[in-house]
This record gives sequence, structure tokens and C-alpha cells, in this order.
Amino acid sequence: SGAEHTWRGGEDYFSAIASSRMALSIRGSGRDTTRYWEIPALETLLVADGTMGAIHPFPFRDGETAAFYSSLEELTSKLNFYHHNEEARQTVARAGRAWAEKYHSFEARGLVFLGLVRKYLGVKYTDEQQQRVSGWLSRFGWSSELPDWSGPVAGYEA
Repeated sequence: SGAEHTWRGGEDYFSAIASSRMALSIRGSGRDTTRYWEIPALETLLVADGTMGAIHPFPFRDGETAAFYSSLEELTSKLNFYHHNEEARQTVARAGRAWAEKYHSFEARGLVFLGLVRKYLGVKYTDEQQQRVSGWLSRFGWSSELPDWSGPVAGYEA
């Protein structure tokens, strides 16, 4: 008989990530993966080759909210460091989750989209819509609809 795998709507996939101390997200030909966002959302340390060559609003930061590498030697070094420094690993993993919740949830991404539509297309909010947007801004602790989201494209070689 051997090992059997039962697919339960993704539960096994998310359980595996959530129960891991670190998880690796490797860029594909599309440069971005859902795993890049799922790993920190599940409070597991994101290990990736930078922003994977994609421009992300509110990018994760190496050593603060993720662990980025640009060579196999650096990957080995970071894996070794976080393997032997559980407190540092937990600190970065927790900060990664908080960052994902604050800037990469459906609601946060929706606010960025609405802010861009409003800025570039001149769409106006009704009073009720503005109250909702203000509520979300307050909940996330953002000072404006479009906080500065510039950052390096880490790990990208032109």
C-alpha cells in the first residue's frame, strides 16, 4: 500500500507551510507566486530571492520581514543563521505576518487599488464610501490612501 495523500481543499498545503519554521519561495517564469504571499501570512519565515524580480507595493524587507538571498552561498548562510537562531527567526516571521496583514490583505490591496483609481481617474467617493475608506485607513494605521510604496526590486539583475 504505501503512503497515501488525501487532498482536502488545500488544508494539507497550508498546514505544511504553517507548521514549518521556514519556507522557500522560488521565482518561476511569471516572477511572482502565491506562495510568496502565503508563507508570511501563515507566520512562517519567508525565504526568497528578493522580490523575485517583481515590483511589489510595500515590499518585504530582508532581515526585518523576510530573508532574501542572491546567491546559493547567501541562501546557505541565511538558512544556517535562522536554523540556529530561533528567536531571530520567530521575530522576522511574526513581523512578516504583521506586514502581510497590514499591506497585503485583500482589504489593503483594495485600498491601494481604490486610491490609484481615485488619483489617476479622478473618481470621487460618496460620503458613505469615504467613511468606509477612512475606517480601513484607521484600522491599518495608514496616514493616507496611497502611502509611499516605493522600494528596491531586491534580487533582480537587469
